[in-house]
Amino acid sequence: MKRLLALLASALILSGAAFAAEGPDPETSPPPETVPDIYPVEVVETQAGDYRRIEKVYLLEAGADPAAIPTLDFQREGYGYALLDLLREDQTETETREHTETVTIDSETKDMSAILEKLEASMELTTDDGFTGTLDLDPKSITVEAAGYQSSTRTVSAIRTYPGLSDADTALLPKSTVENGRTLELADVSWQTVPGGNDTLPPTYTATAVYSGTASSRSATGYTVTASYTGELTCTVSGAVRYTAVFAGAPLEPLEEAAQDISETPAQLAVHYGLPALAVASALVLAGLGLHHLIKWRNGRRYAA
Repeated sequence: MKRLLALLASALILSGAAFAAEGPDPETSPPPETVPDIYPVEVVETQAGDYRRIEKVYLLEAGADPAAIPTLDFQREGYGYALLDLLREDQTETETREHTETVTIDSETKDMSAILEKLEASMELTTDDGFTGTLDLDPKSITVEAAGYQSSTRTVSAIRTYPGLSDADTALLPKSTVENGRTLELADVSWQTVPGGNDTLPPTYTATAVYSGTASSRSATGYTVTASYTGELTCTVSGAVRYTAVFAGAPLEPLEEAAQDISETPAQLAVHYGLPALAVASALVLAGLGLHHLIKWRNGRRYAA
């Protein structure tokens, strides 16, 4: 009887395990979340003795979620594998190039010392294509040009003195003169009488003549300064992120023949008999117990009578 009770208990336990293994009704359960397929770009397998090691390499775009990488245990060629490590490595490249940036500023003077005070010694620059860095001023590149011109005129004059003239007559004077390369015309005359040495000598005259004219000039209204800054710019290109899933594997143990004695555990019974057979055995045991108690009850009533 005790043997039957033990068998019944094992059957009930295994029946519950079989129900739990089946899980909830798929018709009423929500569908599992769909995990996007991600395939490795490289698989490296090594072996040391009875143990194996598999490295699966994945390349994901920067910012992609690595949770989609398969990391569950799996079996392959008689080995069971479990995740050992998930390694991450950024695949980035840095590009460097020489760059010259030209700037233009306005200046009121062409004096170089004043211009240098207005120019920065260096400048930070980021280009449209992502290159960045510090550029230094090249003093030899500085050029200064007039931004524009304006014209002006002025009056110029020169004074000439003519002594010892016989008469105070402008006809005796030159009508023009040259001063600094310019031709000036007679504009005014003043006379001075110089008496003779005695009554017999006539007086002489000294003429002070003023010659005048106009001169035009052109001056710059301002200056445009052009300067170059040179140096190296760098750009860091974000590439894919390399993930390496490392799995350690060990050989799978073969299933041993289940023992026939009732001392077997419920799990061993499941291996030996299979869950469907145990379910039938459970029903038979329950029927046998019911029949046993019915006979015992009837015998008790017979003895009591």
